[in-house]
Amino acid sequence: MISYNELKPGVVFILDGEPYEVLEFNFMRMQQRKPVAQTKIKNLISGKVLSRSFQHTENFKEAEIEYKKVKFLYAHRGKFVFCDLQNPAARFEFTAEAVGDEAKFLKVNFEAEIMSFEGKL
Repeated sequence: MISYNELKPGVVFILDGEPYEVLEFNFMRMQQRKPVAQTKIKNLISGKVLSRSFQHTENFKEAEIEYKKVKFLYAHRGKFVFCDLQNPAARFEFTAEAVGDEAKFLKVNFEAEIMSFEGKL
């Protein structure tokens, strides 16, 4: 379990059943109030960035993320096709929304790294 004061940038945890990565962390303590952790977190599935404050009573489960090297093959009509490095026949595709701004930097036969969480790429 991860406590609220261990939410440093780069930590991946589960919130509401989805994995989030901490982008920014600020520990704030105001007069006569309990300390609060103000964070900016990114949803690793949808890519949305949220600003959220956590209280000292909150604990989180650490997300088990697997990293895998893949090769970018081609893009066609908003779909980006990748394959496994060891098995080129094992192909899968992502939408332009899932790839995000990184799509500008993809070239044919470029090696990339993807994350998988509970079977979702």
